[in-house]
Amino acid sequence: MGTPRLSSRRRVSSCRAEGSARWLRLSPALVALASCCALAVALASLLNDRSVCFCAFVGGRSLLPAARSQLWATTRDEDDWGLSSWESGVSVRDAPKRDRDRDQASSGGRPDRDRDRDRGGDQGQRGDRGDRGPRSFDRGPKRSFGDDGAGGDRGQRSFDRGPKRNFGDDGASRTSRKPKGDWDRGDRDRGNADADRLQKAPPAPIWTEKEKEAYFRRMIKEPVTLTTVIKRCESASELCRTLSKVMAATSLNTIHVSAAFSMLASMKKPFNETVMQHPALVDLSSQAARLAARRAFGAREAASVITSMASLRITLPWIAEEVAPAILKQVPSLVDKMTPQALSNTIWGIGVLDLDSRDADVALRAAGDTALAQLGRFSTMDLAQTAWGLGARGQRGDADALLEALGNFVADLAPTMESKAALFDLPQIAMSFAKVGLWHPRVMDAIALRLAPSMEMKQLRLWGLAALVWTWSQPVCPWFGEGQAADYKSKGRARKGRQPVKEYPDQVLPAFLSKLQREAERRRLTPQDIDLSPQGPKSVSCAGW
Repeated sequence: MGTPRLSSRRRVSSCRAEGSARWLRLSPALVALASCCALAVALASLLNDRSVCFCAFVGGRSLLPAARSQLWATTRDEDDWGLSSWESGVSVRDAPKRDRDRDQASSGGRPDRDRDRDRGGDQGQRGDRGDRGPRSFDRGPKRSFGDDGAGGDRGQRSFDRGPKRNFGDDGASRTSRKPKGDWDRGDRDRGNADADRLQKAPPAPIWTEKEKEAYFRRMIKEPVTLTTVIKRCESASELCRTLSKVMAATSLNTIHVSAAFSMLASMKKPFNETVMQHPALVDLSSQAARLAARRAFGAREAASVITSMASLRITLPWIAEEVAPAILKQVPSLVDKMTPQALSNTIWGIGVLDLDSRDADVALRAAGDTALAQLGRFSTMDLAQTAWGLGARGQRGDADALLEALGNFVADLAPTMESKAALFDLPQIAMSFAKVGLWHPRVMDAIALRLAPSMEMKQLRLWGLAALVWTWSQPVCPWFGEGQAADYKSKGRARKGRQPVKEYPDQVLPAFLSKLQREAERRRLTPQDIDLSPQGPKSVSCAGW
């Protein structure tokens, strides 16, 4: 009679016993690692030094390979439980084979499959393999054969093999792993590494000159596509060539004219002689004057053309001389339809152009009255543009009401204004009041208290710093002439942050000019830079700033 096979309960008890033995064999490495961690924590707490903890951590990590190799040596010949027999030295995986050999000896040497077939079991249908448990790690992958007779890898891949390989249309093998940087958005979203996506897009077709000309003719036939053609120009020379072809083939409307002037004003200046004397610009100005004489411009287009003429007043001054008189007559009838941005741009453009004409005064007065009614809708940039236009015009009287309301509005807004807006817009507003000759105490004190902290003053642009020094150095300033004599101690300084100190305004305000002068000296601003600041942050003289 054969020896009975191991029961499930006995197998579990054997596994538990062997698990305890394995952890006992691993205990020296684990104890050493835990000791290093405890020693690192103790030394770090005593010496209050993070470098000690880091060194101990690096030393503990050096013990991990030894523990890993010992664990692998323990489990490489084991089954899916990762255990080996502790008492007998026979693995649990080999227990069924040992029992099968004993059964064969007791049954006369008959194979197990014949005995199982006689018993009516289904083990004989599985072949002579008695192990029906999970596959062990030391065996190769399960292999099956396809129609071509080649071994197909359908089981678990072994750990020593490389990445799975596939073959493209060219027959060259490549890995399914994408090279670094070739993951597109779809692969990141789906985690998919499709090899077809690695192929580069086909090169763009090379057009002939006739095909390019035919495409250009099709684009300029429609007004919408014509605007796109104008806005795609990347240089002033390209814009002039495009306008020459367009105006020879079709007529420009107000949208096309405003788009062309806007693109020309946004390009790098100064222009070369070829651009400044190009016939296309003369034709463009003549077309704009004809459209303005027919009152064809809308509110948005008129504001855009006025702003562009003001930006081109130094490089191409003859454009404003030809177009401005006709378009300024249309402004009073358009201000009610303008947005706050269009209103501020119109006031800025008229003020910067500084045309000595009655039409300019009427247009500026109409735009100012409308801006006064909509002042609550203006952004900080719109407020700065409006104030700069009034200051550049140097006109008071009719503008006093708008300046007074604008100053009170900015004084309430300055303490809570964002840092970037305060650094860019407040110097323009302060200089605008000084250029008009009006010192608004409420808004000037608010600007000084907002920009007095050192963090804010160090972030000022060079032009903004020069503008503030120039403004507080004018005779209209109450502290004119004090200069470096006024200073304040540490208790009067503003604390770091967005909100300035309000407990010592009597000490901060008189010393604001001296602090500005020290900052200008630290950043190497010359008196010539300060004298050129009234020309504006976008003037040619301030291009290097």
